Amino acid sequence: MPTHDLSSFADRRSVCVSLALALPLLLTGCPTATERPADDTGTRDAGTSDAFVPSIDAALPDAFARDAAIGIDAFVPDAFVRDASRVDAGPRCGDGICGVDETALTCDDDCGSSGETRAYVVSILDSGEGATDFEFAFGFDLDGMVDGTAGLPCTAAPDFTSSVTGDVGVDNQFSTIFPTLGTMLPGGIDGAFQEQIQSGALLLVVEVSRIDSFTSDPFVIVHLARATLPSSATIVLDGPGLAAGQTFVETTDLGVFVGSITAGRLGARSDATVPISFGFGPALAVRNLVLGARLSDTGGLTEGELGGLVSVDDLVTSIMTVIDGVDRATIEALTQPDVDPDSTGEHCDSISLGLGVQAVRAILE
Repeated sequence: MPTHDLSSFADRRSVCVSLALALPLLLTGCPTATERPADDTGTRDAGTSDAFVPSIDAALPDAFARDAAIGIDAFVPDAFVRDASRVDAGPRCGDGICGVDETALTCDDDCGSSGETRAYVVSILDSGEGATDFEFAFGFDLDGMVDGTAGLPCTAAPDFTSSVTGDVGVDNQFSTIFPTLGTMLPGGIDGAFQEQIQSGALLLVVEVSRIDSFTSDPFVIVHLARATLPSSATIVLDGPGLAAGQTFVETTDLGVFVGSITAGRLGARSDATVPISFGFGPALAVRNLVLGARLSDTGGLTEGELGGLVSVDDLVTSIMTVIDGVDRATIEALTQPDVDPDSTGEHCDSISLGLGVQAVRAILE
């Protein structure tokens, strides 16, 4: 019987393919849709950029404070990479610099209160499970290293090149197990995503406000929310995705954070958490969210990518709802947890994730 060196990317891919063939024999039945979450209450005016009072964590995670030469900070203004001690000195509204202090989000003197507001609803989520070139994947550099160079032992996982931007150092170890996980569902992972979107069970709205330029703007506010349809409304489809121009009602505020627009591309990083169901088991919490997409004055969000971290324990719990006997060792045999290292640096507690995203214009109430 052949053996595999699981530290080898190629051998882990081989193991994934083998298990993809074997897993269907182990299943007694897989769900094809997830239960729609209960709606919360709450409405707000999406017509102006000052319809809400946002807040933001004072300091970005250390992992995001790194050299722009790596290619990951092209859309993160230097002003937002700062020491947490700087924000405790009191309000700096009026210092003439937008975004340097935690009050800048509500400081009209520095940042202005004008600008355009656009809302977009996610229409397509793409796992890349059908990819044939395994050097490419959706996502972002989440650890500031290329192939784990100069990092901790558990972060030394092979990196990828972005399928969208061509940036290197992309962390997306989920891409190595999506083909296997996809065998657990009749339509694969992408089919499960679209079934939820089309049914209205997975409606994610991205609202961007204080847009002064759709080409270059160092400071915009990005609001992420779960949404539902208004009472008695019916969702309208356009091909596999959603039709543009529909109205949605916010049910859950997932976070408000700072972003920017560079060369027509929106980018934002945050500590927001987004629950996403992969079509089996409980929804997985995608943490430390990173969003990038091309936007225009009249169109939707195109060439989009969504990145973040997923807990290994959460993934094990989710898979165990359809396959008994799955544990951390099972996951580590398929892919290498590569982010969120423990105190020793020998083990990482999370797996990097990247998804392709397309969103269409919408109205958020």
